[in-house]
Amino acid sequence: MNKEILPGTGLDELKFGLTREEVKQQFGEPDEIEQYADEDTDEVLNEAWHYDNLELSISFDKDENWKMSTISVSDASFKLAGKEVIGLTKEELDEFISANNFGSGEMEEWSIDDEETQHVLTIDEKSINFWFNQGKVSEIQWGPLYDNDDNTIWPN
Repeated sequence: MNKEILPGTGLDELKFGLTREEVKQQFGEPDEIEQYADEDTDEVLNEAWHYDNLELSISFDKDENWKMSTISVSDASFKLAGKEVIGLTKEELDEFISANNFGSGEMEEWSIDDEETQHVLTIDEKSINFWFNQGKVSEIQWGPLYDNDDNTIWPN
């Protein structure tokens, strides 16, 4: 498998907009499936498939007719613009983003519990998030792009 991250498109032949069945044909059964439901209605709104050996997760959203809408990776062998970015510091990532004209990002803090806080750098123009753990990129999460009216732009 080609491990080149394609912002707005997907990962090699794994393109945003695929159905669960199409993903299953390419990757087989996931190691784990997590479902996320509305707290009030218990209606399942999102399903995440985890492929542990690839350190890859794929999400499908009900609002998008159960099409694949997010990919997350945590293995350093995945590349973005030809570079391994898992493990980069914030400063190194900033230099990389600037050199590749990815646009500007916004850093947010997420509390996981009373003891642990994570940081995430979001670049809306590329629909990509960089998660940090102990000061280094630990996960990359990306999805399709959106037009000015917030409609999903599915890749061809």
